[in-house]
Amino acid sequence: METTDAEPSRLRSMRDLKHIFSPTASHIYHPLHENQRSRRCTPWLFWVLVPFLMMLSVVTIITFSDLTTTGRYTLKDEWARKYRRSVSTTFHSVTFQEQVEYWDSGAAGDASWESLIPENQGLMFEKDEKGIARYSGFSMFHQLHCLSLLRDELIKAYGNKTASTPDEGHHHIRALHGGYTDLTKVHWYHCLDYLRQALICNADNTIEMCVGDASKPIATGWNRTHQCKSTKPMWDFFELHKKEFTEEEMKGLHDHHHGSP
Repeated sequence: METTDAEPSRLRSMRDLKHIFSPTASHIYHPLHENQRSRRCTPWLFWVLVPFLMMLSVVTIITFSDLTTTGRYTLKDEWARKYRRSVSTTFHSVTFQEQVEYWDSGAAGDASWESLIPENQGLMFEKDEKGIARYSGFSMFHQLHCLSLLRDELIKAYGNKTASTPDEGHHHIRALHGGYTDLTKVHWYHCLDYLRQALICNADNTIEMCVGDASKPIATGWNRTHQCKSTKPMWDFFELHKKEFTEEEMKGLHDHHHGSP
């Protein structure tokens, strides 16, 4: 009986040892187990590391692409954004009116137009970390500068004629000097004044980086991103509510907007 009872006990002990030293025992280290655990960890590491590396690559690309060189200037958008952030955007109501001091094509008118732009043409200056001069300016000053140049060219083309305000109840413009009533030649006084007020109303504070030699910086205005309103809602609304004109009415509108008497 003792032998019979001892044998199963010994067999049980052997089975326990076999289990303990079995390569598949979960609590015993074995290289195969390590490989299996590594394979189980691989998907987790993949989904964590890959997005991180992709994000790091994108940040690196943006950082280096943000730095561009034009001529002798190192242009970095962060510098432009710093200026733009420092300019607060506030709104106030302004009613457009004829301002005849800007219709004068003589010295008084010149002074009025020149007062719209700083004496240095609105240029701002800063040196980068390498000591290279960088110039820039706000779009509003650039736009007013261009409009002022158009005024100068129109005065050269049509002579030194000074316009007055429109007649009461009438939208055409008349001139003050010698019965000069060619509306084609004086309509642009109104146009310049209107555009001047529109540009100031919009007050575009986009920073435009200058190009060219450091001794003569030039602002072209190209390759700068502006925050613009969409024109589509206005066109859509217009299409719903536009008035249909006859051919004769259209001719009258054309003559009016092109300054014909």
